[in-house]
Amino acid sequence: MDDGSRLALQPLAAFPSFEIVDADPEKAADEKYWKTVFEDRKLSGLVVGTSDSEAGRRIEACARRVAARSALKIAAIEDYPGNYFAVPDAPTSVLIAESRFSERLYRERLGNACPPIAIYCSPRYDHYRVKSDELRRATQAAWRQSAAPKILWAGQPESDDCIESLRRIAAAVRAHDATLLIKAHPRDRAYCEGIYPKLLQDLGVRNEDVTGLSVDACLAMSPTLALTQFSSVAIEAGFFGIPSLHLVYHDVGGARLQRKKGYDIPFYCQAGAGFFLQHIGDEPETLRRSLLDETARASVITCFDDFFATRTRIAPKLADYLVEFMGLA
Repeated sequence: MDDGSRLALQPLAAFPSFEIVDADPEKAADEKYWKTVFEDRKLSGLVVGTSDSEAGRRIEACARRVAARSALKIAAIEDYPGNYFAVPDAPTSVLIAESRFSERLYRERLGNACPPIAIYCSPRYDHYRVKSDELRRATQAAWRQSAAPKILWAGQPESDDCIESLRRIAAAVRAHDATLLIKAHPRDRAYCEGIYPKLLQDLGVRNEDVTGLSVDACLAMSPTLALTQFSSVAIEAGFFGIPSLHLVYHDVGGARLQRKKGYDIPFYCQAGAGFFLQHIGDEPETLRRSLLDETARASVITCFDDFFATRTRIAPKLADYLVEFMGLA
């Protein structure tokens, strides 16, 4: 139901055994809606996302309960590590997790209640995988012609965390004479209230508001670095060859990630696929490495390619697995 979940499921629609149900959010929290959906189709199983919003979870849980009563197999596809949630009266037949890090998280969190897990990188990035080399050539060409660096800030919905993180990194950004491209989250109250222009002016940070642009359009501006707390925009940047730096302080950013997902450093950062910053005072050196240390930057992108299988389409492999799992092969 949430954007991330839809993006994770949509690639499966290209394969004949799958149909995407574009559920009506006004009706889909009612079990009668899903009974009608299932009765109108001859189904072998249900594949759901792992939405993070309250409304998305309520609707997905409703679909899972009806599917369980209909004796359908249920597969859940993780769209962001930590998002999977159990529905006690609708046990999941298989959870598709993106990495061994996620598998370990769920086994520790759920114990004996953990469903069977299969590991597949998220198919939501397949449209980048098929053109990553092309995207990276364009990014490299733009970098060769640029003067001062551009840094893409990908915000989160939590305004206070965003504001405090920007305050802490501002001096380091100024030191590199960088322009901060501000892409705020659509649910960021501070952005909606127009707080960022004055904040960044007071901080002395050159900036440009790119919130109205698509993610692809922002990344096509070829920023030198993606700066965030834990936005998935940083993952999308990696397919353009743009490294990311994550501000996951122990009191903001990382603390929020811990509360929401159950860990404080994004798993791909733990695998070396992104820079991260946890301690106040480390901003100057960490930003310098992230922007200027070409060896460190290249290492991050190499690890990113390993973690996200940059040049391998995932949807066909996952579709084959689910077809067999659902008994359709």
